[in-house]
Amino acid sequence: MKIMLLGTTGAGKTTLRQVLKEEIVSWQKTQAVTYQDEFIDLPGEYLDIPRFHRAIIVTAMEADLILLIQPANQEQQSIPPGFASIFSQPVIGIITKIDLPEADVKKAESFLRLAGVNREIISLSAMTGEGLNQLIKTLQSYGWQKL
Repeated sequence: MKIMLLGTTGAGKTTLRQVLKEEIVSWQKTQAVTYQDEFIDLPGEYLDIPRFHRAIIVTAMEADLILLIQPANQEQQSIPPGFASIFSQPVIGIITKIDLPEADVKKAESFLRLAGVNREIISLSAMTGEGLNQLIKTLQSYGWQKL
C-alpha cells in the first residue's frame, strides 16, 4: 500500500511520516518527491504553486490513499477549493499541529472540507502523540500494515 502525504510547506508531512515510521523526528525540508517504504512525501511547493498541481496528479496515480494535511495554525485557506475531488483514491483529512497555542481545529477542518475532503478528518499532534492512535487505526482500516 502506498500513502501519499500532501500539504503545503511546513504542514508537518515529513514529521508525520517520521512518527508513523517510529523514526527520530528531525526537521528537514523535503526537496523532491520522496519514496520511503509505503509513503510518498511531496514537497509543499507542489501544492503551494499551481503550475506544480499536474505533478501532484501524476504522482497520485502511484498512491492507494492520500492524506491531505492542513496545519491547525494556518490562518488562510491554501488548498484550492474542491482540490481533493480530482483524485480517484480515498482522501483523508489530517489536521496537524493541534498542540500549538494558536491552533484552530475548527477552522482547519473547514479548510479541509472546502478543499473537498468528504471522508474522515483526524486531528493530531505528532509532537505529543494526541490523535496518532486514531490515525493508525484508520490507516489500518484502509489496508496499511505498519512495517
